[in-house]
Amino acid sequence: MRRNVEFELIEKFEKNLNIKEVKKVSNILFNTSIYQASYNAQKINKLNQNFSLDLIGLPVENQHKSGRCWLFAATNFIREQIAKKLNLDNLSLSNAYLAFWDKIERSNFFLEAMIENINKPLDDRLVRHFLRTGIEDGGQWDMAVNLIEKYGVVPYDVMKDTAHAADTQTINYLLNWKLRDFTAELRKDIDKSPENLSRKKEQMMKEIFKLLQTFYGEIPQTFDFEYSIDLEKVKEADDNLFYTDSYDKYTRRYFLDKNLTPQSFYQKYVDIKLDEFISIIHAPQDTKDFFKLYTFKYLNNVIEGRPVLHCNVPLDLFKYLIWEQLEKTKLPVWFGSDVSWFRDWISGTWDDQLFDIENLFNTSFQLKKGEQLTYRTSFMTHAMVIVGLNSNQEENYSLDLSNFSSYEQWSLAAKKMDFNRWKIENSWGDDVGYYGYWTISGSWFDKYTYQAVVSKKLLVEALNNLNLPSIEEQVTENLDPWDPIGTLA
Repeated sequence: MRRNVEFELIEKFEKNLNIKEVKKVSNILFNTSIYQASYNAQKINKLNQNFSLDLIGLPVENQHKSGRCWLFAATNFIREQIAKKLNLDNLSLSNAYLAFWDKIERSNFFLEAMIENINKPLDDRLVRHFLRTGIEDGGQWDMAVNLIEKYGVVPYDVMKDTAHAADTQTINYLLNWKLRDFTAELRKDIDKSPENLSRKKEQMMKEIFKLLQTFYGEIPQTFDFEYSIDLEKVKEADDNLFYTDSYDKYTRRYFLDKNLTPQSFYQKYVDIKLDEFISIIHAPQDTKDFFKLYTFKYLNNVIEGRPVLHCNVPLDLFKYLIWEQLEKTKLPVWFGSDVSWFRDWISGTWDDQLFDIENLFNTSFQLKKGEQLTYRTSFMTHAMVIVGLNSNQEENYSLDLSNFSSYEQWSLAAKKMDFNRWKIENSWGDDVGYYGYWTISGSWFDKYTYQAVVSKKLLVEALNNLNLPSIEEQVTENLDPWDPIGTLA
Protein backbone atom coordinates (compact mmCIF):
# COMPACT_ATOMS: atom_id res chain seq x y z
CA MET A 1 0.00 0.00 0.00
CA ARG A 2 1.39 3.40 -1.03
CA ARG A 3 1.68 5.90 1.81
CA ASN A 4 3.63 8.71 0.17
CA VAL A 5 3.11 10.65 -3.06
CA GLU A 6 5.46 8.97 -5.55
CA PHE A 7 6.53 10.50 -8.87
CA GLU A 8 5.13 7.43 -10.62
CA LEU A 9 1.74 8.24 -9.13
CA ILE A 10 1.99 11.87 -10.21
CA GLU A 11 2.72 10.77 -13.80
CA LYS A 12 -0.39 8.60 -13.66
CA PHE A 13 -2.47 11.58 -12.51
CA GLU A 14 -1.11 13.71 -15.36
CA LYS A 15 -1.92 11.09 -18.01
CA ASN A 16 -5.50 10.86 -16.78
CA LEU A 17 -5.90 14.63 -16.73
CA ASN A 18 -8.13 16.32 -19.29
CA ILE A 19 -5.75 19.21 -19.83
CA LYS A 20 -8.11 21.15 -22.14
CA GLU A 21 -10.87 21.09 -19.55
CA VAL A 22 -8.51 22.12 -16.76
CA LYS A 23 -6.96 24.95 -18.80
CA LYS A 24 -10.36 26.29 -19.75
CA VAL A 25 -11.45 26.64 -16.13
CA SER A 26 -7.98 27.70 -14.98
CA ASN A 27 -7.94 30.60 -17.45
CA ILE A 28 -11.32 31.77 -16.17
CA LEU A 29 -10.17 31.58 -12.55
CA PHE A 30 -6.91 33.44 -13.21
CA ASN A 31 -8.57 36.76 -12.32
CA THR A 32 -12.11 35.67 -11.38
CA SER A 33 -13.47 34.17 -8.16
CA ILE A 34 -15.11 30.74 -8.26
CA TYR A 35 -18.42 32.37 -7.30
CA GLN A 36 -18.28 34.76 -10.25
CA ALA A 37 -17.27 31.94 -12.60
CA SER A 38 -20.09 29.65 -11.47
CA TYR A 39 -22.82 32.31 -11.16
CA ASN A 40 -26.31 31.26 -12.29
CA ALA A 41 -27.82 34.52 -13.58
CA GLN A 42 -31.23 32.95 -14.30
CA LYS A 43 -31.68 31.93 -10.68
CA ILE A 44 -31.30 35.39 -9.16
CA ASN A 45 -34.49 36.66 -10.83
CA LYS A 46 -36.55 34.18 -8.81
CA LEU A 47 -35.37 35.62 -5.50
CA ASN A 48 -36.79 39.04 -4.67
CA GLN A 49 -37.95 41.16 -1.74
CA ASN A 50 -41.65 40.31 -2.07
CA PHE A 51 -43.03 38.08 0.68
CA SER A 52 -46.44 36.66 1.51
CA LEU A 53 -45.66 37.26 5.20
CA ASP A 54 -43.62 40.38 5.99
CA LEU A 55 -43.27 42.07 9.39
CA ILE A 56 -41.54 45.14 7.84
CA GLY A 57 -38.54 45.78 10.09
CA LEU A 58 -36.66 48.90 11.16
CA PRO A 59 -33.58 50.28 9.36
CA VAL A 60 -30.70 47.80 9.56
CA GLU A 61 -27.90 48.05 12.15
CA ASN A 62 -24.14 47.53 11.63
CA GLN A 63 -21.94 45.32 13.83
CA HIS A 64 -18.82 46.52 11.95
CA LYS A 65 -15.66 44.44 12.51
CA SER A 66 -16.93 42.52 15.49
CA GLY A 67 -18.53 39.15 16.14
CA ARG A 68 -21.49 40.62 18.03
CA CYS A 69 -24.12 39.34 15.59
CA TRP A 70 -25.88 37.30 18.32
CA LEU A 71 -26.27 40.45 20.43
CA PHE A 72 -27.44 42.51 17.45
CA ALA A 73 -29.97 39.81 16.60
CA ALA A 74 -31.23 39.86 20.20
CA THR A 75 -31.43 43.66 20.40
CA ASN A 76 -33.06 43.77 16.96
CA PHE A 77 -35.71 41.41 18.32
CA ILE A 78 -36.23 43.76 21.29
CA ARG A 79 -36.03 47.14 19.53
CA GLU A 80 -38.71 46.15 17.04
CA GLN A 81 -41.12 45.74 19.97
CA ILE A 82 -40.11 49.01 21.67
CA ALA A 83 -40.43 50.96 18.40
CA LYS A 84 -43.86 49.48 17.77
CA LYS A 85 -44.97 50.28 21.32
CA LEU A 86 -43.81 53.92 21.10
CA ASN A 87 -44.62 54.46 17.40
CA LEU A 88 -40.97 55.20 16.60
CA ASP A 89 -39.62 55.32 13.06
CA ASN A 90 -36.30 53.95 14.29
CA LEU A 91 -34.53 52.95 17.48
CA SER A 92 -31.03 51.64 18.14
CA LEU A 93 -29.94 49.89 21.32
CA SER A 94 -26.36 49.81 22.56
CA ASN A 95 -24.61 46.56 21.78
CA ALA A 96 -21.40 47.99 23.21
CA TYR A 97 -23.10 48.08 26.61
CA LEU A 98 -24.04 44.40 26.43
CA ALA A 99 -20.68 43.40 24.92
CA PHE A 100 -18.85 45.03 27.84
CA TRP A 101 -20.80 43.00 30.39
CA ASP A 102 -20.48 39.88 28.27
CA LYS A 103 -16.69 40.12 28.38
CA ILE A 104 -16.80 40.73 32.14
CA GLU A 105 -19.02 37.69 32.67
CA ARG A 106 -17.06 35.49 30.29
CA SER A 107 -13.79 36.38 31.94
CA ASN A 108 -15.28 35.32 35.26
CA PHE A 109 -16.65 32.13 33.65
CA PHE A 110 -13.21 31.38 32.19
CA LEU A 111 -11.38 31.87 35.48
CA GLU A 112 -13.95 29.79 37.38
CA ALA A 113 -13.48 26.97 34.86
CA MET A 114 -9.71 27.19 35.25
CA ILE A 115 -10.03 27.05 39.05
CA GLU A 116 -12.48 24.14 38.89
CA ASN A 117 -10.07 22.18 36.68
CA ILE A 118 -6.84 23.42 38.26
CA ASN A 119 -5.59 19.93 39.11
CA LYS A 120 -6.05 18.60 35.60
CA PRO A 121 -2.99 18.50 33.32
CA LEU A 122 -2.55 21.25 30.75
CA ASP A 123 -3.02 18.75 27.93
CA ASP A 124 -6.44 17.73 29.27
CA ARG A 125 -8.91 18.30 26.43
CA LEU A 126 -11.18 20.65 28.39
CA VAL A 127 -8.30 22.75 29.72
CA ARG A 128 -6.73 22.84 26.26
CA HIS A 129 -10.09 23.87 24.77
CA PHE A 130 -10.41 26.86 27.11
CA LEU A 131 -6.81 27.96 26.60
CA ARG A 132 -7.09 27.63 22.83
CA THR A 133 -10.42 29.42 22.34
CA GLY A 134 -10.18 31.94 25.18
CA ILE A 135 -12.74 34.76 25.04
CA GLU A 136 -14.59 35.19 21.75
CA ASP A 137 -17.12 37.72 20.45
CA GLY A 138 -19.68 35.11 19.39
CA GLY A 139 -22.50 33.88 21.58
CA GLN A 140 -25.87 32.19 21.88
CA TRP A 141 -29.45 33.29 22.48
CA ASP A 142 -29.50 32.15 26.11
CA MET A 143 -26.27 34.03 26.76
CA ALA A 144 -27.88 37.22 25.42
CA VAL A 145 -30.90 36.67 27.68
CA ASN A 146 -28.58 36.24 30.68
CA LEU A 147 -27.00 39.62 30.00
CA ILE A 148 -30.20 41.50 29.25
CA GLU A 149 -32.10 40.17 32.27
CA LYS A 150 -29.19 40.93 34.62
CA TYR A 151 -27.89 44.23 33.26
CA GLY A 152 -30.79 45.60 31.22
CA VAL A 153 -30.33 47.56 27.98
CA VAL A 154 -29.70 51.18 27.02
CA PRO A 155 -30.35 53.21 23.86
CA TYR A 156 -27.40 53.60 21.50
CA ASP A 157 -27.20 57.35 22.22
CA VAL A 158 -26.48 56.56 25.86
CA MET A 159 -23.47 54.34 25.10
CA LYS A 160 -22.15 54.54 21.55
CA ASP A 161 -19.60 52.24 19.93
CA THR A 162 -15.99 53.17 20.57
CA ALA A 163 -13.42 52.31 17.89
CA HIS A 164 -12.52 49.13 19.78
CA ALA A 165 -16.14 48.16 20.45
CA ALA A 166 -16.70 48.20 16.68
CA ASP A 167 -13.41 46.42 15.90
CA THR A 168 -12.75 43.95 18.72
CA GLN A 169 -9.53 42.28 17.55
CA THR A 170 -7.30 44.23 19.95
CA ILE A 171 -9.67 43.84 22.91
CA ASN A 172 -9.85 40.09 22.45
CA TYR A 173 -6.09 39.76 21.96
CA LEU A 174 -5.20 41.61 25.16
CA LEU A 175 -8.02 40.08 27.20
CA ASN A 176 -7.01 36.53 26.27
CA TRP A 177 -3.38 37.39 26.97
CA LYS A 178 -4.34 38.44 30.51
CA LEU A 179 -6.58 35.41 31.07
CA ARG A 180 -3.82 33.01 30.08
CA ASP A 181 -1.40 34.92 32.29
CA PHE A 182 -3.86 34.61 35.16
CA THR A 183 -4.32 30.88 34.51
CA ALA A 184 -0.58 30.33 34.80
CA GLU A 185 -0.49 32.40 37.99
CA LEU A 186 -3.30 30.35 39.56
CA ARG A 187 -1.64 27.06 38.64
CA LYS A 188 1.77 28.11 39.98
CA ASP A 189 0.38 29.25 43.33
CA ILE A 190 1.31 26.80 46.09
CA ASP A 191 -1.81 27.70 48.09
CA LYS A 192 -4.68 26.24 46.09
CA SER A 193 -7.28 26.53 48.84
CA PRO A 194 -10.72 27.73 47.64
CA GLU A 195 -10.39 30.85 49.79
CA ASN A 196 -7.06 31.87 48.29
CA LEU A 197 -8.09 31.13 44.71
CA SER A 198 -11.31 33.10 45.16
CA ARG A 199 -9.38 36.04 46.61
CA LYS A 200 -6.91 35.99 43.74
CA LYS A 201 -9.70 35.74 41.17
CA GLU A 202 -11.34 38.85 42.61
CA GLN A 203 -8.11 40.82 42.12
CA MET A 204 -7.82 39.48 38.58
CA MET A 205 -11.40 40.52 37.78
CA LYS A 206 -10.64 44.00 39.14
CA GLU A 207 -7.82 44.32 36.61
CA ILE A 208 -10.01 42.97 33.79
CA PHE A 209 -12.77 45.46 34.66
CA LYS A 210 -10.28 48.33 34.41
CA LEU A 211 -8.92 47.03 31.10
CA LEU A 212 -12.37 46.70 29.54
CA GLN A 213 -13.63 50.05 30.78
CA THR A 214 -10.56 51.64 29.19
CA PHE A 215 -11.66 50.21 25.85
CA TYR A 216 -15.43 50.76 26.16
CA GLY A 217 -15.54 53.99 28.15
CA GLU A 218 -17.75 54.86 31.12
CA ILE A 219 -20.63 52.46 31.71
CA PRO A 220 -23.96 54.30 32.24
CA GLN A 221 -25.62 53.91 35.63
CA THR A 222 -28.54 56.27 35.00
CA PHE A 223 -29.67 58.18 31.93
CA ASP A 224 -32.50 60.10 30.31
CA PHE A 225 -34.41 58.58 27.41
CA GLU A 226 -35.31 61.11 24.72
CA TYR A 227 -37.37 60.51 21.60
CA SER A 228 -39.83 62.22 19.28
CA ILE A 229 -42.73 60.88 17.23
CA ASP A 230 -45.20 62.09 14.62
CA LEU A 231 -48.11 63.98 16.15
CA GLU A 232 -50.47 61.76 14.19
CA LYS A 233 -49.13 58.76 16.12
CA VAL A 234 -49.62 60.34 19.56
CA LYS A 235 -52.80 58.74 20.84
CA GLU A 236 -52.50 59.71 24.49
CA ALA A 237 -49.86 61.32 26.67
CA ASP A 238 -48.05 59.47 29.44
CA ASP A 239 -48.36 61.54 32.62
CA ASN A 240 -45.04 60.16 33.82
CA LEU A 241 -43.19 61.71 30.88
CA PHE A 242 -42.26 65.31 30.15
CA TYR A 243 -43.33 66.23 26.65
CA THR A 244 -43.53 69.42 24.63
CA ASP A 245 -44.57 70.62 21.19
CA SER A 246 -41.55 72.92 20.96
CA TYR A 247 -39.53 70.37 18.96
CA ASP A 248 -41.73 70.94 15.93
CA LYS A 249 -45.25 71.86 16.91
CA TYR A 250 -46.65 71.08 13.49
CA THR A 251 -45.28 67.58 12.95
CA ARG A 252 -43.61 65.99 15.98
CA ARG A 253 -43.81 65.73 19.75
CA TYR A 254 -40.75 65.38 21.97
CA PHE A 255 -40.66 63.06 25.00
CA LEU A 256 -38.19 62.83 27.88
CA ASP A 257 -38.09 60.03 30.45
CA LYS A 258 -35.63 60.94 33.22
CA ASN A 259 -33.39 59.03 35.62
CA LEU A 260 -33.71 55.57 34.17
CA THR A 261 -31.33 52.72 34.91
CA PRO A 262 -30.53 50.10 32.25
CA GLN A 263 -32.66 47.63 34.21
CA SER A 264 -35.62 49.99 34.66
CA PHE A 265 -35.51 50.95 30.97
CA TYR A 266 -35.71 47.26 30.04
CA GLN A 267 -38.51 46.57 32.51
CA LYS A 268 -40.52 49.60 31.45
CA TYR A 269 -40.21 49.48 27.67
CA VAL A 270 -39.80 45.79 26.82
CA ASP A 271 -43.10 43.96 27.20
CA ILE A 272 -41.99 40.58 25.89
CA LYS A 273 -40.47 38.17 28.42
CA LEU A 274 -37.30 36.68 26.98
CA ASP A 275 -37.39 33.66 29.28
CA GLU A 276 -40.56 32.55 27.49
CA PHE A 277 -38.56 31.71 24.36
CA ILE A 278 -36.52 28.59 23.63
CA SER A 279 -33.93 27.55 21.08
CA ILE A 280 -34.86 24.82 18.63
CA ILE A 281 -32.20 23.23 16.44
CA HIS A 282 -32.16 21.03 13.37
CA ALA A 283 -29.13 18.80 13.87
CA PRO A 284 -29.84 15.53 12.00
CA GLN A 285 -26.82 13.69 13.40
CA ASP A 286 -26.57 10.05 14.47
CA THR A 287 -25.43 11.28 17.88
CA LYS A 288 -28.50 13.45 18.53
CA ASP A 289 -32.14 12.39 18.86
CA PHE A 290 -35.08 14.48 17.76
CA PHE A 291 -37.47 15.86 20.39
CA LYS A 292 -34.69 15.84 22.99
CA LEU A 293 -33.09 18.65 25.01
CA TYR A 294 -29.36 19.35 24.87
CA THR A 295 -27.20 21.69 26.93
CA PHE A 296 -23.53 22.35 27.81
CA LYS A 297 -21.75 22.49 31.16
CA TYR A 298 -18.90 24.68 29.95
CA LEU A 299 -20.60 26.91 27.38
CA ASN A 300 -22.06 30.09 28.83
CA ASN A 301 -21.22 33.55 30.12
CA VAL A 302 -23.09 34.19 33.40
CA ILE A 303 -22.34 31.78 36.25
CA GLU A 304 -25.65 30.38 37.55
CA GLY A 305 -27.47 32.02 34.64
CA ARG A 306 -29.90 30.17 32.41
CA PRO A 307 -28.13 27.36 30.53
CA VAL A 308 -27.60 27.27 26.78
CA LEU A 309 -30.47 24.93 25.90
CA HIS A 310 -31.59 23.44 22.57
CA CYS A 311 -34.50 21.20 21.58
CA ASN A 312 -33.63 19.16 18.48
CA VAL A 313 -36.56 18.86 16.04
CA PRO A 314 -37.06 17.61 12.46
CA LEU A 315 -36.77 20.16 9.66
CA ASP A 316 -40.47 20.33 8.80
CA LEU A 317 -41.47 21.11 12.39
CA PHE A 318 -38.51 23.50 12.69
CA LYS A 319 -39.81 25.58 9.77
CA TYR A 320 -43.46 25.33 10.82
CA LEU A 321 -42.72 26.71 14.31
CA ILE A 322 -40.87 29.65 12.76
CA TRP A 323 -43.87 30.32 10.52
CA GLU A 324 -46.21 30.07 13.52
CA GLN A 325 -44.26 32.68 15.44
CA LEU A 326 -44.13 35.10 12.51
CA GLU A 327 -47.77 34.61 11.57
CA LYS A 328 -49.54 34.19 14.90
CA THR A 329 -47.49 36.32 17.29
CA LYS A 330 -46.13 38.83 14.74
CA LEU A 331 -42.73 38.53 16.40
CA PRO A 332 -39.47 38.13 14.45
CA VAL A 333 -37.26 35.06 14.95
CA TRP A 334 -33.64 35.03 16.16
CA PHE A 335 -31.81 32.32 14.20
CA GLY A 336 -28.34 30.92 13.48
CA SER A 337 -26.91 29.54 10.25
CA ASP A 338 -23.66 29.02 8.34
CA VAL A 339 -23.40 32.11 6.14
CA SER A 340 -20.04 31.19 4.63
CA TRP A 341 -21.78 29.17 1.89
CA PHE A 342 -23.12 30.45 -1.46
CA ARG A 343 -23.34 34.15 -0.60
CA ASP A 344 -23.94 36.94 -3.13
CA TRP A 345 -23.04 40.31 -1.63
CA ILE A 346 -24.44 42.39 -4.48
CA SER A 347 -28.00 41.09 -4.34
CA GLY A 348 -27.90 40.23 -0.63
CA THR A 349 -28.74 36.58 -1.24
CA TRP A 350 -27.86 33.16 0.11
CA ASP A 351 -28.78 30.45 -2.38
CA ASP A 352 -27.05 27.09 -2.90
CA GLN A 353 -28.39 26.99 -6.48
CA LEU A 354 -27.01 30.41 -7.38
CA PHE A 355 -23.49 29.02 -7.86
CA ASP A 356 -22.82 25.81 -9.81
CA ILE A 357 -19.46 24.92 -8.29
CA GLU A 358 -19.83 21.19 -8.86
CA ASN A 359 -20.24 21.70 -12.60
CA LEU A 360 -17.36 24.19 -12.74
CA PHE A 361 -14.92 21.67 -11.28
CA ASN A 362 -16.67 18.55 -12.59
CA THR A 363 -16.95 17.08 -9.10
CA SER A 364 -19.57 16.45 -6.43
CA PHE A 365 -19.87 16.86 -2.67
CA GLN A 366 -21.73 14.05 -0.93
CA LEU A 367 -22.08 15.00 2.74
CA LYS A 368 -25.62 15.57 3.98
CA LYS A 369 -26.54 18.20 6.58
CA GLY A 370 -25.95 16.03 9.66
CA GLU A 371 -22.68 14.70 8.26
CA GLN A 372 -21.50 18.23 7.51
CA LEU A 373 -21.95 19.04 11.20
CA THR A 374 -20.20 15.86 12.31
CA TYR A 375 -17.23 16.36 10.00
CA ARG A 376 -17.08 20.12 10.71
CA THR A 377 -17.73 21.04 7.09
CA SER A 378 -20.50 23.36 8.25
CA PHE A 379 -21.68 24.83 11.56
CA MET A 380 -23.29 28.00 12.87
CA THR A 381 -21.28 31.10 12.04
CA HIS A 382 -23.77 33.99 12.19
CA ALA A 383 -27.00 35.02 13.94
CA MET A 384 -29.66 37.22 12.34
CA VAL A 385 -33.41 37.81 12.53
CA ILE A 386 -36.13 36.36 10.29
CA VAL A 387 -38.79 39.00 9.59
CA GLY A 388 -40.66 37.43 6.68
CA LEU A 389 -41.12 34.50 4.34
CA ASN A 390 -42.86 33.49 1.14
CA SER A 391 -45.22 30.51 1.11
CA ASN A 392 -48.82 29.42 0.61
CA GLN A 393 -50.51 30.71 3.76
CA GLU A 394 -53.69 28.66 3.29
CA GLU A 395 -51.72 25.42 3.13
CA ASN A 396 -49.81 26.37 6.26
CA TYR A 397 -53.04 26.96 8.19
CA SER A 398 -54.34 23.58 7.02
CA LEU A 399 -51.41 22.02 8.89
CA ASP A 400 -52.66 23.20 12.30
CA LEU A 401 -51.02 20.78 14.72
CA SER A 402 -54.21 20.34 16.76
CA ASN A 403 -55.75 18.49 13.80
CA PHE A 404 -53.20 15.65 14.00
CA SER A 405 -52.57 12.94 16.57
CA SER A 406 -48.93 12.08 15.81
CA TYR A 407 -45.83 13.61 14.30
CA GLU A 408 -45.73 10.91 11.60
CA GLN A 409 -49.27 11.79 10.50
CA TRP A 410 -48.56 15.52 10.49
CA SER A 411 -45.21 15.08 8.71
CA LEU A 412 -46.88 13.31 5.78
CA ALA A 413 -49.28 16.23 5.35
CA ALA A 414 -46.45 18.75 5.86
CA LYS A 415 -44.73 17.64 2.66
CA LYS A 416 -46.85 20.23 0.84
CA MET A 417 -45.23 23.08 2.82
CA ASP A 418 -43.17 25.27 0.54
CA PHE A 419 -41.15 28.09 2.07
CA ASN A 420 -39.30 29.20 -1.05
CA ARG A 421 -37.62 32.30 0.37
CA TRP A 422 -37.05 34.02 3.71
CA LYS A 423 -36.61 37.72 4.55
CA ILE A 424 -33.65 38.40 6.82
CA GLU A 425 -32.77 41.43 8.93
CA ASN A 426 -28.98 41.33 9.00
CA SER A 427 -26.49 43.47 10.96
CA TRP A 428 -23.94 44.25 8.24
CA GLY A 429 -25.11 47.78 7.47
CA ASP A 430 -27.49 49.10 4.81
CA ASP A 431 -25.04 49.28 1.90
CA VAL A 432 -25.27 45.54 1.16
CA GLY A 433 -28.35 43.57 0.20
CA TYR A 434 -31.68 45.39 -0.07
CA TYR A 435 -31.00 48.32 2.29
CA GLY A 436 -29.32 45.77 4.56
CA TYR A 437 -32.06 43.14 4.30
CA TRP A 438 -31.11 39.78 2.78
CA THR A 439 -32.98 36.93 1.11
CA ILE A 440 -32.41 33.24 1.80
CA SER A 441 -33.65 30.64 -0.69
CA GLY A 442 -35.73 27.71 0.52
CA SER A 443 -33.13 25.08 -0.34
CA TRP A 444 -30.26 27.05 1.27
CA PHE A 445 -32.30 27.48 4.45
CA ASP A 446 -32.90 23.73 4.66
CA LYS A 447 -29.19 22.95 4.31
CA TYR A 448 -27.44 25.66 6.30
CA THR A 449 -29.83 26.89 9.00
CA TYR A 450 -29.34 25.13 12.32
CA GLN A 451 -31.04 27.12 15.06
CA ALA A 452 -34.08 29.32 15.70
CA VAL A 453 -35.61 30.84 18.82
CA VAL A 454 -39.38 30.51 19.16
CA SER A 455 -42.03 30.94 21.80
CA LYS A 456 -41.77 28.14 24.36
CA LYS A 457 -45.58 28.06 24.38
CA LEU A 458 -45.66 27.21 20.66
CA LEU A 459 -43.15 24.38 21.13
CA VAL A 460 -44.97 22.96 24.17
CA GLU A 461 -48.29 23.03 22.30
CA ALA A 462 -46.71 21.36 19.27
CA LEU A 463 -45.22 18.51 21.29
CA ASN A 464 -48.47 18.07 23.21
CA ASN A 465 -50.66 18.04 20.07
CA LEU A 466 -48.41 15.48 18.39
CA ASN A 467 -48.28 13.27 21.52
CA LEU A 468 -44.52 13.73 21.91
CA PRO A 469 -42.56 13.92 25.20
CA SER A 470 -42.90 17.35 26.79
CA ILE A 471 -39.77 19.38 27.43
CA GLU A 472 -40.64 19.55 31.15
CA GLU A 473 -40.46 15.75 31.47
CA GLN A 474 -37.12 15.32 29.72
CA VAL A 475 -33.68 14.72 31.16
CA THR A 476 -31.33 17.19 29.47
CA GLU A 477 -28.21 15.69 27.88
CA ASN A 478 -24.89 17.49 28.36
CA LEU A 479 -22.77 18.11 25.26
CA ASP A 480 -19.07 18.95 25.17
CA PRO A 481 -18.29 22.63 24.53
CA TRP A 482 -16.52 21.64 21.29
CA ASP A 483 -19.63 19.96 19.88
CA PRO A 484 -20.54 21.49 16.47
CA ILE A 485 -23.84 22.72 17.93
CA GLY A 486 -21.78 24.50 20.57
CA THR A 487 -20.24 26.89 18.06
CA LEU A 488 -20.95 30.52 18.85
CA ALA A 489 -22.77 32.61 16.27
